[in-house]
Amino acid sequence: GSDQRAIGAAKLHARAGHARAQAQHFGVRGEEVADALAQIVDAQVDGAELDEALQPARGRLVHVARADRGHHRHAAHRVERGADDAAVQAVVAEVADQLGPHVDAAHHVVGRHLDQLQANHLVERNTLLENLAQAFNPVGANLGVLMGAVLILPHLTPETAKTIMSAEEMLEAQQADLMLVLRPYLGIATALVLIWLLIAFRRLPLPPQEAAPDGGKGRFGRLWANGHYRYGVIAQFFNVAAQTCAWTYTIIYAQDVAGTSPEEAGWWLQGSLLLFLVARFAMVFILGVVRPGLLLLIMAIFGVGCCLTSIFVLNIVGLIAVICISAALSLMFPTIYGLALKGLGDDAKFGSAGLVMAILGGATIPLLQAVVMDKAGSAVGFIIPAVCLALVAAYAGYDLTHTREEAS
Repeated sequence: GSDQRAIGAAKLHARAGHARAQAQHFGVRGEEVADALAQIVDAQVDGAELDEALQPARGRLVHVARADRGHHRHAAHRVERGADDAAVQAVVAEVADQLGPHVDAAHHVVGRHLDQLQANHLVERNTLLENLAQAFNPVGANLGVLMGAVLILPHLTPETAKTIMSAEEMLEAQQADLMLVLRPYLGIATALVLIWLLIAFRRLPLPPQEAAPDGGKGRFGRLWANGHYRYGVIAQFFNVAAQTCAWTYTIIYAQDVAGTSPEEAGWWLQGSLLLFLVARFAMVFILGVVRPGLLLLIMAIFGVGCCLTSIFVLNIVGLIAVICISAALSLMFPTIYGLALKGLGDDAKFGSAGLVMAILGGATIPLLQAVVMDKAGSAVGFIIPAVCLALVAAYAGYDLTHTREEAS
């Protein structure tokens, strides 16, 4: 009797509320999607048209919902459950029919856009991890220099003492000096063997790999056709070239331009390596909030500025600028590495070899700087790393432009 009618009214009220929530959800989300897509893609969704299509359905849904609320408040009235339920279902069906094509089109475009955003996020995360892993490289470089200064150099036989030694004493001194050099390297070799054994006898899970892009070409052809990778190898070549140039000629610049002694010049070089170490860890933190391509561009331009300062300011300020080049270089190798491998899928295994081989720049370009320094002076020679870093900045600009085009 009355209890059954009340229960039926409650069920109908719940259905109508659910249908109303569905329609409102579709309407609000449809408008949001239309507004968002109008700004990012040509999705063939017209916001005004979508709103106009929804108006009749909204009106009918509100009418049915109000009628249902009236039935629910006055349970004594006879509730035509089948008719009201059919009316609600008709409204829901109409909303679905009207929104269906628009939502399907929006879902396709937004899905593609979200996939691109997810891919960019993975690249940024991988670049961050690359920088974190390689942040420990300069730790080893600085420890190596420190070990040489503490464990080897102070204990070598002085040159003055060698002048008064007999042949047998000279031989013993040479053997003692040789052992001083060998012991640290034997320790390093032992540690490397232990690491190798751990890797050899412990199965490490391989990270999941994307399928290689299907372009109908061989692996090398696909890599060469990928501008991000092709220009990334070139940028890596000049990055390593700039790094080797800066560190190779820091001591010469300090002596010839700033007038330091050889010992002081050595400490300036040590300072540049320490700055490289600290800056690399700092870049790991900054990469958490700044896009890799943008940070690469900023630091490359900063490096060019440091090189130009060292050319035109011929005093201690110029020497400080040479040291600051290391800060600019600190993030470049792992960042270029991560950006260049973006989207390569399984081809990344082969492509990474090309990026590693780009260190050839460090063996060739410094020779060009030496020629410039011999002809024009130690300061002018730093035009070579300036050009190298300018090319790295160009690659960073390409990455930013290319990524923005892919997102749109």
